[in-house]
Amino acid sequence: MAQESLSNDVIRARIESDRENDRASMDSAILGVVREFANLENDISAILEELLNGSWIFSAPLIYYALNSSETRMTIVSVVFNNVLWPDSFKQRVPALWKTFNRRLKNIREKRNKVVHGQVGQRPNRSGYGTQHRLYPAFGDIKNLVQSLNSDGGMSGHDVQEVVDNIVCLRADAADFRHILRSIRLDMLDSAIEPLQSLEDRHLKDKGRSNSQKRR
Repeated sequence: MAQESLSNDVIRARIESDRENDRASMDSAILGVVREFANLENDISAILEELLNGSWIFSAPLIYYALNSSETRMTIVSVVFNNVLWPDSFKQRVPALWKTFNRRLKNIREKRNKVVHGQVGQRPNRSGYGTQHRLYPAFGDIKNLVQSLNSDGGMSGHDVQEVVDNIVCLRADAADFRHILRSIRLDMLDSAIEPLQSLEDRHLKDKGRSNSQKRR
């Protein structure tokens, strides 16, 4: 009997430890989304700096953050970006990559908003032991909240971490765009080739992953 009680205590301790670790992973991923998206906004304001010919170093962030909406900010940057007079070897490739970047950014922005405005809840694990933390829509979003609770909805810590990873990839894209713009501004076209190739390779891999997920 004592052995059985000890065994139950061990199981309960393990379940509680798993629960705490799961919550810590969720909290870490949520903070990662907030941190990396803020960094991405800074990266995009740096692109605006290059679009302004690098001469308004302090003004570009002021212009960018004067706008309240992330979507409006990106619209302003895109208007300027799409009016760049690209050298012949870049004028087809770079705008196409920027269009893909915009599409991916819109998708990530929506996911970021779900994370930031969501609420963490718990549900029993399918194994029947312990619980799993999930990120659900906010209480005010009644329709989506009910749908999530009535289905296998919500986001796991792994799902939220995927958002972080995708934001980090977008930050790499932003850095390459800035490098390309600076190289063209300084008439150093050869130095723009490597970041351009890096962008194309990354977008090709992303397209491959998307097609693979659609076939599942």
